[in-house]
Amino acid sequence: MDDEDAKREQKFNDLISEEYYRKKNHIKKIEKGNEEINSMIPDTEEILKFLKQIYHNAQIPAEAAIMALAYIERFLTLTDITFHHSNWRLICLGAIMVARKVWIDKSRISNLNFIQIFTYLTIDDLATIEREYLKALQFMVSIKPSIYAKYYFSLCSIADKNDSNFPLKPLSKKNQERLKRLSHPYAETMGKRRRSRRSRSVHSPKESPKVVVGK
Repeated sequence: MDDEDAKREQKFNDLISEEYYRKKNHIKKIEKGNEEINSMIPDTEEILKFLKQIYHNAQIPAEAAIMALAYIERFLTLTDITFHHSNWRLICLGAIMVARKVWIDKSRISNLNFIQIFTYLTIDDLATIEREYLKALQFMVSIKPSIYAKYYFSLCSIADKNDSNFPLKPLSKKNQERLKRLSHPYAETMGKRRRSRRSRSVHSPKESPKVVVGK
């Protein structure tokens, strides 16, 4: 890896690091009772508490939670990034922001609700995380019903093993069809801009963007 590649990798790692945003926004201390950052690997209870807080405050549809899980795995596979204490929340956040907009099918839905949880982030920071997350996903935001089902039944299995209730039902036929045709406008728009810049740089005709379904 040359110096330029190393710099790009470091910049990307910074953009999903809580410590980076705390320094950038001059946040020296996080108040007790807020989303405390610590140096320990989170346990199941901490992760569950964090996710419940997000889904409650931002009113995330249950289906988007399944999609977010698929995005997280896709993100980790495409970037070779691993979870650690400073990035796991923002990796989850990026997936949830994208999944919510894809499922609700509104590219301009506000991210303001997340500020109540991530008090050290600004609206511009959230937009940056969302944008970089999409780039890392290579704009592959569509999910096949079969992929959705894989994650759904995996979660059901985990719930059964832990004697936990899993109230979410499988996708209806209507929502399966909806998932098949989801090709989200805001991801396509960003893809168009990226491809447009690339095509202008080589003086070639503008290419019509494609959203890849599945992985």
